Amino acid sequence: MRKDAEAHAEEDRKRRDLIEARNNADNTVYAAEKALREFGEKVPAEVKSEVEAKVADVKSTAQSEDLDKIKTATQALSESVQKIGGAVYQGQAAPEGEPGSNPNPNPDPGPDVVEGEVKE
Repeated sequence: MRKDAEAHAEEDRKRRDLIEARNNADNTVYAAEKALREFGEKVPAEVKSEVEAKVADVKSTAQSEDLDKIKTATQALSESVQKIGGAVYQGQAAPEGEPGSNPNPNPDPGPDVVEGEVKE
């Protein structure tokens, strides 16, 4: 049994690496689709279409046996998903002086505010 295990060790390692790459691809696709569902309306159309195209590419590539192609496609999708985060962040950041922006996050509450004491 030991000789048999040693003889197939390299084959088993390659198979494990392929399964891990496919799992990583599936997780990345799930994260990308979730980000599109949550932030789709806040993302520019070109970024959205780029991510959708790369999701399709990863899905088709993940079915192959080529480990390098799967890893490359997954990495490209991850980079595109980061663009979604960047677009959402830019959309939330309001320029200084715009409504909704607060340059002083802890302003003085004013004379009408009474601070309370904690008694035990």
